[in-house]
Amino acid sequence: KELVKSESFIKSSLDLGLAQDKLYFDLMRKLNQGELTVNEKELTETAARGYFSPTENGIVVASQFETNMKLKTLAHSQLHGIGKEYEGMPRRFIESQAEAVAYVVMQWLGLDTGEYSFGYIATWAHSKNVMKEALDNIHKVANQTITIIEQLKPAQEKQIA
Repeated sequence: KELVKSESFIKSSLDLGLAQDKLYFDLMRKLNQGELTVNEKELTETAARGYFSPTENGIVVASQFETNMKLKTLAHSQLHGIGKEYEGMPRRFIESQAEAVAYVVMQWLGLDTGEYSFGYIATWAHSKNVMKEALDNIHKVANQTITIIEQLKPAQEKQIA
């Protein structure tokens, strides 16, 4: 029997009524206007959907995945890029927080990534105490990401009209 993939549980449309591809590329463009660089490339030698490179201060998103997974990856990786206060913290703490941020942002967009995100968070956190300690930071970074997306909405609505 074939294993169910997390992508099967992700809704294919956004409640915002905006095209996912457009939102993804607009978000990528917006992040590139700041201190981060965001690029896509095929990642064939790893199962990762993307990564943050501190030396380049950049996010690389795996090009071979569906747009909804790329959006989630951007939300996840953005924490690595803007979360300078995480330097020196254990990787389990950072990874579990980054995925929690991605989950909150995707829920706000109307996309359910729980099937993927919950397993990822549990694997990295090892303890619910890690997540309890991180709630303030998760809230802060999720709000920053949502604010960026909200700033994109007026431009998208004009182009759709």
